[in-house]
Amino acid sequence: MSDVRCLMSGGAGQRPDEKRLYELAYEDFKRNLERLRAIVAVSTVCMHGSPLSGIDNLDLLRKYDYKRLGLVAEPYLDFDFNQMFYLVPL
Repeated sequence: MSDVRCLMSGGAGQRPDEKRLYELAYEDFKRNLERLRAIVAVSTVCMHGSPLSGIDNLDLLRKYDYKRLGLVAEPYLDFDFNQMFYLVPL
């Protein structure tokens, strides 16, 4: 189980430490980015997640400057959808 999942599960009635969750999630993101970059060039990311989870994955990308990792864009944060036609698979 990842550190993030372990911290989120916590004990009954315990609220996870939000700051620590962000730190662990960002470390996990960087680790997975490095693993992916070991096999393919990566210059963009796109937020995904479970809409019913109550967690907005964009919050992590808003909190940490993903461009410092050599990433050039995240569509939801960097594109003006009033200026383009953007399709996503359903």
